[in-house]
Amino acid sequence: MTPVTSAQLVSTVNKAVPGLQPTVQSFGKNTSGYDVYLVQTLPTGEVQTIYNALDATYHFQPGQESVNTVGQTIASSAVGQAIALVLISSLMIALYLAYQFGKQRQVNRWRFAACTFFKLLHDIFVLAGIWAILGHFSSLGQVDNYFITAVLTGIAFSIHDTIVVFDRIRENLRVGPRFTFDQIVNLSTVQTMARSLNTSLTVVFVLLALVLFGGASIQGFVLALLIGIVTGTYSSIFNASTLLVAWNKARPEKTAGRPQRGVVARPARAS
Repeated sequence: MTPVTSAQLVSTVNKAVPGLQPTVQSFGKNTSGYDVYLVQTLPTGEVQTIYNALDATYHFQPGQESVNTVGQTIASSAVGQAIALVLISSLMIALYLAYQFGKQRQVNRWRFAACTFFKLLHDIFVLAGIWAILGHFSSLGQVDNYFITAVLTGIAFSIHDTIVVFDRIRENLRVGPRFTFDQIVNLSTVQTMARSLNTSLTVVFVLLALVLFGGASIQGFVLALLIGIVTGTYSSIFNASTLLVAWNKARPEKTAGRPQRGVVARPARAS
């Protein structure tokens, strides 16, 4: 077979089926010394046309090529299972938070867990919505194992930032009884904002460089990871704590942010 590059494969597929925008991944050389490529395209009925065009251009030898087609039923099943697993993992994280935050008594621990759960759903839906739009116009928006990995990684960043904010709220509820609950949440968010932004921006800059200058084989994965981390960062700062405040306004806790009563010691008079 004639040596070939990824760009040449993309050009050949586009000539055979215009507007298909395939994704080509390189896997190095096999044991026979031939370059190994994976050509992925959107669902199309022109698989045989693409194969014939590649064979006519690069002259495949027997055993050097394989064609795999994923049907709509299998793809829908994989997407459904991925969504179910993400929801189950988010619910388990929320239950774990409820257990960890049960040591404080100022705010019901289930409020922390519920706000975290809804905030994670927001992050997932935003990424899924953007990915659906990209999938309509390009081959980047493919739901595969790389996309699921990017979603789970974004959830990890998101839950980590949320725990940092909520843990600071818990600490300030204990040491700052002179403030209202709104003031405590605002103070805690400001105190942790710089840390969250600095941590996320270092990762965002690297991912942005990979999206702009990296190879086509990892571009979709890196872009999904970038969207997930950006979404998780701003929602940890603005959504999770805001939802907690709104919930407390609707149904205030009896002890949240109220001054604590106690005995004040006074100095003894000099005799």
